[in-house]
Parts: sequence; structure tokens; C-alpha cells
Amino acid sequence: MITRLSFFATSDEQFAWLASVLPSQVDWCVADEIRPERRAITLTSDRVLSFLESAELGEMRLFLGRRDLSVSPVWRATPVRQELDAVRSRAIHFVPAFAVNDILVEGRIDILDEPAYLREGVDPHPLQAWYSVLRKSFRNALGAQRSALATETDDSRKDRVSTTVFSPGALSWFKGGGSLKQFLESNVVVTPPLARRA
Repeated sequence: MITRLSFFATSDEQFAWLASVLPSQVDWCVADEIRPERRAITLTSDRVLSFLESAELGEMRLFLGRRDLSVSPVWRATPVRQELDAVRSRAIHFVPAFAVNDILVEGRIDILDEPAYLREGVDPHPLQAWYSVLRKSFRNALGAQRSALATETDDSRKDRVSTTVFSPGALSWFKGGGSLKQFLESNVVVTPPLARRA
């Protein structure tokens, strides 16, 4: 299980929020491309925005860290490559929303649920407190509208309920005829509450 805030926001809105929390609330960051052949890199908070401006957001995820929770990222070996150990690093996972043509794909900010940390002997409470602060900061910075969405399985049972926020930019995107999707290849289009197309 994961504690997650899903969102739809433009890259400008996300970058503005990151600029507001870097470096005051984030000491280090690991940028990791989804593709396993690429190596994750550690960035100081002052280099994150310039890195993201040249990165392909659909292939990127960030792990945000603070020195008081973990002095530096903690790595673990996998059969394919070295990966960040998000539990021992006490890192917040940030996957940017991104646009491809007329589709805006959902982003998310998350941490693992408490038992994942307890199994590794890691106290999750300081991370949970920081996550709550960043999550609130993100929602406030976006001036975002909140909504509870239910994902339906094939047999029409409610599979999962999560909170999703829609930024003003995402609502404009939708109202202007763009699509909002959880995944790029999905056939399901997300409709924001109370949103009407132009």
C-alpha cells in the first residue's frame, strides 16, 4: 500500500511549486528514469529545476530527501542496477504529471505505508509529518480543486478510492479540449468534477 496524492497539473505549475520548496524543505534529490538501463543520479536541491527543464518528464521520477531524515540517499543493489532504497532513505516519491500531444497524464506524490518502514526498523513518523507538510504545500500552491475518484475493475466493483487534485492549469487543459488520463496508454479519460468543456 502507498500513501498517495494524485494530481493533474501543468509543468509550469509543478516547477513553480518545486522552486518554492527547494532548497528550504529539500536537501537532496535523486532523479531516476523509469528505464532500467539508465542510472539514477543524485542532485543537490539547487540543480533539480534545471535538470527537470531538460528531462523527459514522462520518463522521470524524483525522490526528495532531507538531511535530518537521511544524511544522503541510501542505495541497494538489484540484478539490473543500483537503486535508491526509498524506505531507508526516508524519501518522498514525486512523479511529475506530463503532457503528450493533447493528453495530460496524472502525476503523484507518495510514500509507502507505515508497515513497510516498520519491517525495516525505520521510524516512519518524521517522514509522514514531512510528507503531510509537502502535500499540503503542493495543494495550496496549485490552488487545486480536490476530488475523490473511484477506480472500477472489470466486474464493476470499487477497486480503490484515492484523492486526486486538479490544478487550474489542468482544468483549463480539460476545458480547452485536452484529455486527462491516469496512464498514457489508457482508454479511460478522467473527468474533473464540475468541469465543463468550452
